[in-house]
Amino acid sequence: MFLVHRARPSGQFHPFNKLPTYDITVYLLSHKNFGHLNDVKEVHYYFGQHFGLKQNEYGTQFIVKNGTDNFAVRTNAYGPTLCEARIIFHDGTNTNVSRYLDFEGTGYRFNSATNVSDLEKIRSRAEDAR
Repeated sequence: MFLVHRARPSGQFHPFNKLPTYDITVYLLSHKNFGHLNDVKEVHYYFGQHFGLKQNEYGTQFIVKNGTDNFAVRTNAYGPTLCEARIIFHDGTNTNVSRYLDFEGTGYRFNSATNVSDLEKIRSRAEDAR
């Protein structure tokens, strides 16, 4: 099983930092004899601490149990990120895979405001926790 992704400009801007955002789809793909989607029960995706903040201060785990679209998950981001996924098989075994979600071919250019925005979100969360 391979973890793959597609990214495209969303035409939207992030409400907090006003940076352009990208729609990202992450899904599983088998190749030749390397895995079969029918063996997969569910996939747990984690994009990091900045995704799903309303549910958990460390980000949220997104669980996909529907294999119709290759266990796809969709999200929106203003900068590249790491995706970690745990693939759980019907026989009870599991494996962890990861993929760097870059925006190659979308015209994305790094903006230092990305780092500043991430730091501001972390500071804001720390203050809210106090």
